[in-house]
Amino acid sequence: MTDLEEERVAGLGRIMSLFSNENILTKEEIGSVLQIIIIWHMMDR
Repeated sequence: MTDLEEERVAGLGRIMSLFSNENILTKEEIGSVLQIIIIWHMMDR
């Protein structure tokens, strides 16, 4: 993983923790959002 990718993942982690702290998203919703982001990230190459 490059530094940029690590920064992206760390940023995603912060965003996800914000959502979970606010209880906007359930754990299942966070999982599906992460899957979408990962797929989108792979297609981005």
